[in-house]
Amino acid sequence: MSEQKEYESSFFYFENPTMRGLYDCLVNWQNAAQEHILSLNIQQENENFCCIVLTNSQDLARTPLTLYQEDMARFRRKALKHIGVGVDFSTNEIKPEKILEIQIKLEKCKTPTEVKKVFLEAYSID
Repeated sequence: MSEQKEYESSFFYFENPTMRGLYDCLVNWQNAAQEHILSLNIQQENENFCCIVLTNSQDLARTPLTLYQEDMARFRRKALKHIGVGVDFSTNEIKPEKILEIQIKLEKCKTPTEVKKVFLEAYSID
């Protein structure tokens, strides 16, 4: 079972018995918390993989989102409400080809983690 403990406003602690579980925990946390990770350190302690994350949420709060980022966030929220469906979405900020590419991938998703991964991959291509 994964665990997160907040020590200070910019430090977070995670642990999980598997590296894959720790990765999923970190991805889910970052997507939900919208924190900007400055650094992280992963070590194995006994039978768990442990991670300490340093964030700088103040920088993120000062950086306004672009219209593209806002629309991608809206698209992602809508997709998370309709897992396994290539949800309809239109905007002038995201190219129609990109929307179609995301919709096709969303139809294959079975979990919220898979949906989030589709959007992470879409951002990594930008």
